[in-house]
Amino acid sequence: MRSIKKCNEPASLTEHRAKTHTSYANLSSDAKQELRKSLVSEQQGLCCYCTTRIRANADEMKIEHWKCQSGNQDSELTYGNLLAACQGGVGQQYQDQHCDTRKGDQDLSFNPADPAHVIERRIKFYFADGRIGSDDEQFARELEDFLNLNHSRLKANRKGKLDAFFQWYEQARKPRKPRLEKLLGEITSEDGELEPFSPIVVALVRKKLRITA
Repeated sequence: MRSIKKCNEPASLTEHRAKTHTSYANLSSDAKQELRKSLVSEQQGLCCYCTTRIRANADEMKIEHWKCQSGNQDSELTYGNLLAACQGGVGQQYQDQHCDTRKGDQDLSFNPADPAHVIERRIKFYFADGRIGSDDEQFARELEDFLNLNHSRLKANRKGKLDAFFQWYEQARKPRKPRLEKLLGEITSEDGELEPFSPIVVALVRKKLRITA
């Protein structure tokens, strides 16, 4: 999980919301596709929760409502409440589902797209095995149970990113600090797509550079 910087909403969503008797259910297919493109672009090609690669089509992503639609109809067309999520194991057994598919109608304590929540301060990565957690007990349970972000496959993918980083780190010539700073700039660039599961490497590099803000 990483912070998401929201951009301007698609004009088709604004126009739809301005009409009477509108809902997410009667948002046109063209408007939903425009919404997918906008969400995936501002998330730089990563799922809002597990940070796997997503593409802007209905077969490879889902439009996620951070506040679930059930009981939150007033925010179902609010752009700040809309995120792009991976398919999350649709059709698989419950224990193998994750992200929005697993979350269903449950609400989360913190929104990665809300700048006031500063999501990087809410989560913590365990560099030994690739787990994700939080010092906030409620949020930690949500990451584990609602989103299933410590599914074995997701942990293995994060651990793979760490292993690649450690191999690079051992081979990097000293002094390493300028190389770490350059790497951090590359893996947090706001231009283009980001590498899947890269937030755990970002957290480790920031730790090595003693960046706490």
